[in-house]
Parts: sequence; structure tokens; C-alpha cells
Amino acid sequence: MGTLFVDKLDPQSGTSLEIGSSGDTMTVPSGATLDIASGATLDTTGATVTGISGDMVKLAQSNSLVNTANVNIDSVFSSVYTAYRFLCTFKSVNSDVHCTFRWRDGGSDLTVSQYYGSARGGYVNGSGAGAQSFSDWGSSSAKVADSMNNNNYNGLHLDMLLYPYNNTGVANIGSIDNASNIIWQAQYWADSAGGERQEQVSGGNTYTQTTVPDGFGFDLSAGDFDGYNYALFGYKG
Repeated sequence: MGTLFVDKLDPQSGTSLEIGSSGDTMTVPSGATLDIASGATLDTTGATVTGISGDMVKLAQSNSLVNTANVNIDSVFSSVYTAYRFLCTFKSVNSDVHCTFRWRDGGSDLTVSQYYGSARGGYVNGSGAGAQSFSDWGSSSAKVADSMNNNNYNGLHLDMLLYPYNNTGVANIGSIDNASNIIWQAQYWADSAGGERQEQVSGGNTYTQTTVPDGFGFDLSAGDFDGYNYALFGYKG
């Protein structure tokens, strides 16, 4: 096997250049520098990239302005990752509705009444500020936003860490944590008896079942989502 010495590779036609074939392993040696120029895009969708994009890999991304009853992200967990980060913006059609989270497996919700958790935070409106809290104890889902408003300038913004139960690979922590867990922060405009207000809450929830989920989803207590935009990232162990 010889060595090819060149200063630049350009595609013969068009703007696409392919190196190697499916199943090949492309190696950047230790000590080498792969310089991704400013303005360039490194697309790793569906690929496993080690030592280039770091330990956080984008696994899924989607957006829609079409009404939908729920938002499900299925078949995204594996034993390669120890945890996941989910960033999203949701908007509801109706006002005074809450948003709930549940784990999923095989395309179905996991709804055994063993979701436990609490959220604490605060609110502010034209009359002042105060505290906000809500909780679940033995519920069939986990609440992540309460009494959302459907105004056009402030949807539900959610930042969530997910630790799905797993019994294989680097994610195998069954000996110390026989449950699926989430830690999250939410910011949204809310309805209340005293009128509209801005709320920010932080929470954590556990699902005390040893079912291994492969995804998760969200729904509303009434009506549809008016739109959504989300991205899911995996943390390598």
C-alpha cells in the first residue's frame, strides 16, 4: 500500500467529494490536526465520529408548523451514550394547558403510574413576582410545564438531560440506578387566576420501571401543539 502526496482534492464534477466506501474506517492519526475552516459544515448525521466532533453527537433534529397531538422521538437511545440532552421550543394551540413527558418503547408510551418528581421556580407579572411549584407522585407521565399560554411571542422553551435506564454498554448503571431519570429547565408564558405571567422552573423526575426505553415523547392536557423545533444530542461515555 502506497502513500499519496497531494496538497488539495477537488471533485471531478459538481461540488461533492466522496472518500472511501461504506464500511471503511477513515483514520486521522494521533497528533494530527484536522482544520475545519470557518464557515464550513461538518455533517455527521447518522455517522459515528470519534475525536473530531467531541463527545456530544447530534442524534435527531426536527421542526414543524403543522398541528400535531403529540411529539414523539423514537428509536434514538443506544448503549453507546451515557446520557442525552434535548433542546426544544413547543407552542400550544390552547391556553391554560400543561405539557407532559413520558418514556417510550417500541412506538408506545410507558404509562405505568410510577413517575415521581417535582419542579420549583418563580414567576413575574405586572403586579410583582412570586414562587411556582408543581409535582407528580405515582403519575402516568411527568409534568414539565403548567398552565401554558398560547400567545405568539413566547412558547415553551425546554432544556432537558435524559438518563434512560439501560442494562448494556457504557450506559449500564442498573446496579446503582434501576430507573429512568430526567433533569430539566423550562421557561414559558403562563395563565393564572391573576392573569398572564412569565414563569421559569427547574425540575427532576424519575420513572421507577426497569423497562429499557428507546425514545420519549410529549403531549398536552388539551388540544394540539401548534408547532415545535427540537434537537437531541448524545453524550458518549
